[in-house]
Amino acid sequence: MHRHSLQFEQGPIRPPNEAQSLLLRFTRNCPWNQCLFCPVYKGRKFATAVP
Repeated sequence: MHRHSLQFEQGPIRPPNEAQSLLLRFTRNCPWNQCLFCPVYKGRKFATAVP
């Protein structure tokens, strides 16, 4: 039996009314990452998608 490590990535946080809309992700994490009320992307580096 082989053990594989699975890597999961936090998806974007968006309002419920956008749940059914098409989502094209060109970036990862948050470019601002300084909001005091949002702990979601703390310690994660912002990056653009590699084509």
